[in-house]
Amino acid sequence: MQRILDTLKKRLQTAPIMEIQRTLGFIQKCSFSFYKPANQEEIAKFVIETGFTLPSGYLDFLQIHNGALLFQDESGKGNPSWIIFGLDDVTDYHEQYHLTEKMYPIAKYDQTLICVDNQAVIDGREDYLFDRSIYDSPENEGENMHLNFELYLDRLIVSQGDHFWFWNTLNAHNFKSEQ
Repeated sequence: MQRILDTLKKRLQTAPIMEIQRTLGFIQKCSFSFYKPANQEEIAKFVIETGFTLPSGYLDFLQIHNGALLFQDESGKGNPSWIIFGLDDVTDYHEQYHLTEKMYPIAKYDQTLICVDNQAVIDGREDYLFDRSIYDSPENEGENMHLNFELYLDRLIVSQGDHFWFWNTLNAHNFKSEQ
């Protein structure tokens, strides 16, 4: 986890506004914001109050940054940013989207929530992240991404904020470029 974040921050030292290329050739200038770390007391209080089990990768992230804004649009067009939730955000968004006790959100982009399957974490599984829409009913867990937090964050950065977990659904037969 530390290396993923350190490498991104090193790149941002030389170029705090990063120009990225998104799907279909769209160029976007982006910035990044990282919040201060969560301390042990805040983490312990969160776990006790929510009953959520924090997976190790996400816990590592919280101990480095208690939340972040990634790929913030600097063009003025108002494109959404990726929000990696801090502890308060998890609680707020869990209540806002009326998720079951089994699922809790840890990231958001526009209408997409990335959620943790708490039972999968308790069971020691590494495929605990799910993608779901903010408009889904609370009972809809979404689609299993077959990822843990560290792999998700690494690929999110490498893919420049794209929904990389959908890439395998596009192929030469169903892809039409918007040239």
